[in-house]
Amino acid sequence: MTAAEAIEATLGALSGAIRTDDDSLSGLVRISTADGFGALFVTPALVRLQQENPRLNVEMLSATRKVSQNRSGVDLEVVVGRLEVTNAQPIFLTNYFLRLYAGRHYVADRGVPATLGDVSEHGFVSYVESALQVTELGHRSSQLPAPKTSFQATSIFAQVEAVRRAPALACCPTSWWPATRILSPCCRRSSSA
Repeated sequence: MTAAEAIEATLGALSGAIRTDDDSLSGLVRISTADGFGALFVTPALVRLQQENPRLNVEMLSATRKVSQNRSGVDLEVVVGRLEVTNAQPIFLTNYFLRLYAGRHYVADRGVPATLGDVSEHGFVSYVESALQVTELGHRSSQLPAPKTSFQATSIFAQVEAVRRAPALACCPTSWWPATRILSPCCRRSSSA
């Protein structure tokens, strides 16, 4: 909840800084954020802000990417990783941890891999490597062995469904993932968000 509270505080500060005479916001606010984080944390905060300011229009752009040097047309950007730009004011929200997961039925049928090497005998769900801008989220940077098969999607929600329905494993965020956690201590990686 710390990340959601930080977003809400930032949006509250933004709204306080640009109040109009009738004490409500109006116009367009554009926010870029990662797909899952945006849906689960940013969206509720934006909906509350819009309910308090009925003349406010909101555009939320979902993309898992690093911060860009040129944030053309975006008022607020929530990204994974450290900022490598000098023209932005960063606000640290939370650490971002990835762990290895599988669907409940898959674990019941196959069990969990005993070693990291055993991961190569399983299918793997991940981001589309060729479209991924945050390399730390890709399978290639996970230090896991090459999987037996792969299912790649740009949406974390598509990945969730694939892991729930397919015989596969996935490295996913720990903060909100609904699947069964397996191998958590040996596959933990972190990145700042």
